[in-house]
Amino acid sequence: MTAQSGLGFSGIVAIQIPDDGATGEVLTKITADDYDFDWAAGGGAVQVDAGTIDNTILRWNTVTPAWEEFTDYIFPLADGTANQIMVTDGAGTLTFDDQSTTAGLLSAEYRFSDSVVAADPGSGRFRFDTGAYSTVTEIFIDDLTDNGVDISNLLAQVTKGDRLYFQNRTDSSKFVIFDVIVDAVDNTGWFTIGVEEVASGVFLGNNDRCIFIWSIDGQTQPQQKWYEGMSTRSLVTSDFTIGSSIAEGVQAVSAGVGAAVFSPTAIQTDHPGIWGLRTGTTAAGRIFVIGRVGSYNIGVGGITRVGTWVRTPATLSDAVEEYVLRSGFFSISLPNTIDFGVGFEYQFDQNGGRWQGITDATAESSLDTGITVVVDTFYYLELQINAAGTSVEFFIDGVSVGTLAVAANIPSGTGFNNFYNTHIMKLAGTTSRSFFIDAYYVYQEISR
Repeated sequence: MTAQSGLGFSGIVAIQIPDDGATGEVLTKITADDYDFDWAAGGGAVQVDAGTIDNTILRWNTVTPAWEEFTDYIFPLADGTANQIMVTDGAGTLTFDDQSTTAGLLSAEYRFSDSVVAADPGSGRFRFDTGAYSTVTEIFIDDLTDNGVDISNLLAQVTKGDRLYFQNRTDSSKFVIFDVIVDAVDNTGWFTIGVEEVASGVFLGNNDRCIFIWSIDGQTQPQQKWYEGMSTRSLVTSDFTIGSSIAEGVQAVSAGVGAAVFSPTAIQTDHPGIWGLRTGTTAAGRIFVIGRVGSYNIGVGGITRVGTWVRTPATLSDAVEEYVLRSGFFSISLPNTIDFGVGFEYQFDQNGGRWQGITDATAESSLDTGITVVVDTFYYLELQINAAGTSVEFFIDGVSVGTLAVAANIPSGTGFNNFYNTHIMKLAGTTSRSFFIDAYYVYQEISR
């Protein structure tokens, strides 16, 4: 292609301007040691000081970049894979890399709202439930970031054990770090996250533009997380695969002629590992499966859950051959008095022969579960005591059947040493009756 100097000058002003070219082409310098230019297709490489920007990777729409800002930065010349991000080595070279390699940290920008109302804080905003870091228990955060990006799928993954960091974008003295103690709850358009303060600085100001950083699972080493989990939670359970009177965490204690644990082979066909609890032929024959790993104080740490899978006797209780069934936490004085306890109870002459939930401390509270006891039937009996020890929710076969919340009648605090107890006790008649226990567990969260 023939170029012309146009004005006939020499030196820097003698830039050779080509006299042709196609629409969309750009003027490109041909060599480094003269002033010749030629037309070339758009989208090629543009030299910027010591670095190169490939326009197929980095693009600008209506804003012209300030080229001097890219001095000494080396950008990738090839595209990355889906969902990768650009990271720097700290020395000016940027490459595409997986998000997971950035130490498990994900970040976004939000603006702080100083309102403490438990509601959607508005697009691109977050707020706390109180005006002091030390008393914050909940964060309310919108699905959309300040840049309008919907990160609801990420927020839905925030779980207990993660760590959240908020900092004013330009003032590092204004920050707070929280540990997540309750999984994120999706309120449709915004989330609630239960937290507790770890460290903090100056309180954020209304409308402050902030960096929000989410550290997945606190970036704690697996061994440490395992230890912390084991040291703050207690779980004792058994499937009763041992054919004796002792199993994991419990033992059988019986009284009366013929009262004993036995192995019901016919039932075990579908339920491997099961104890039969036989009352024997004494009018006061009884057998207890009681905890032998110490006692439980409820309401002084976290939640407490107790679950037992039982099968009822082949004959229901009546006035002639009377018995009582219980499962949960119970302390009993003979012949049939609950000293204190929390659990399920069946007696033929109470509550219409239906399972009832019981709490007893200074007095007894009872709950009609609505579930009639049927012979030769498996029931999965569970209860959950809240962390404060002020309410108990009862479940049968995985379905909630009600809650008792008379705090004075729940044996909470260090004054009550609760222990696991599932039993059948004869109150009248000499015909032996058999109750069956297939599995049990006691779970408790502990404050240390």
